[in-house]
Amino acid sequence: MCNLRGLLPRCALLLALGAGCGAAPEDLAAEGPPEGIGSSQHALSSIDCGESSDVGYSNGNAFTIKLVTVDGKKVEKTTANAYYVMAQAAAAAGVHLKVVSGFRTMAEQTYLYNCYTSCSCNSCNLAAKPGYSNHQSGHALDLNTSASGVLGWLNAHGAAHGFKRTVPSEAWHWEWWGGGPGGGPCGSCKPSCKGSKIVSSDCGEGDCAAYGATCADDAKGVRCVSVFCPALGSKKVCVGQSLIGECKDGAIATGDCGAFGAYCSTAGAPEARCVSVFCVASPSDPPKPKSVCLPNGKLASCNGDGALTSAVDCPTGQSCAGASGDARCEAPASPTRAARQPPTPERRRPRCLPTRRRSSSRRAGSRRPRSAVAPPIGGSRTAASSRAPRPPPRARSRCSASSRCSRGSRGAERPELHALACSRR
Repeated sequence: MCNLRGLLPRCALLLALGAGCGAAPEDLAAEGPPEGIGSSQHALSSIDCGESSDVGYSNGNAFTIKLVTVDGKKVEKTTANAYYVMAQAAAAAGVHLKVVSGFRTMAEQTYLYNCYTSCSCNSCNLAAKPGYSNHQSGHALDLNTSASGVLGWLNAHGAAHGFKRTVPSEAWHWEWWGGGPGGGPCGSCKPSCKGSKIVSSDCGEGDCAAYGATCADDAKGVRCVSVFCPALGSKKVCVGQSLIGECKDGAIATGDCGAFGAYCSTAGAPEARCVSVFCVASPSDPPKPKSVCLPNGKLASCNGDGALTSAVDCPTGQSCAGASGDARCEAPASPTRAARQPPTPERRRPRCLPTRRRSSSRRAGSRRPRSAVAPPIGGSRTAASSRAPRPPPRARSRCSASSRCSRGSRGAERPELHALACSRR
């Protein structure tokens, strides 16, 4: 194996003679300094928008990546569009950019990493661990910064196109993580809003309404903004009766006031806050300082923001009483003497009501005959004018089984008392 720094031509000669320097994957561009960084291209960078897919890696996690071809190198599609727009601007200033290294497969990155760790090839240049290189995620490009005017132009204008130099020791290593004027030839779209839908740089669409949001395009860029929040700035808002949300530039994070026995309320305040259910009757009622009784019997105080500030037990022998806002601890009222003595139940004596029977003559409606002519005053009665003799008095009815006792009589409940009462009559 060749471990000769700076002697790549000699290594190439040995390869021709059958010696080995470690098998490099096809079309591998070395990591710093790659071959070609000093070359200048006098025509605009070439780009082929024919798409292909490969496996990319970000922080060790695999994903499917879409690639196009720029200057003969595979480059992630959106990165390629951003680079091409920047290359056009550089060409207009007389500076010609070229992609020396773009996307790397796992095999390519593994080769470079082994060269770095074993210091047996690629001039022992620094390389990221496989799966963690930004060349594998599609964000990094190695450019021809040794060519005349290229590095100076990139330092002055690269950031305006979203490109940044992220490795201080590698002037050729530039990364794109979004930004710039947008556009590009490979099915690229400028991020924008289409109603509630957001259009991304790869022309894909997503509906913000599916997340309770709307699309906004302002100084913060194109993004989904919660319908409860202003697009810019910070604010606390109510999301329903119990949820409170904290907004920042259209994004929202929520908390539940109901978990603390409170409402979310904006009544009487510029921003939402949690208000105790013991301090207001409903979320629309502005809170005010007052005293209230809690369900556990404690006397509590509410402040002007609707929060409970204290809760104390009433002294022994007292209880919390009074309407909301005028609650206080007080002793129970002493009952009056009349109220303390239970009422004496009324004792009622039973009485028996005999059943009255009418004679047949009375039932027939007959009356005793009377004299047709009244006797003279002072005169004597004659046999003709005297009234008919009265019938003998009827015997007084005795109590019997047919006797009726008044309601409430004990005889109605106990037959032996009924008989006793009747016998005493």
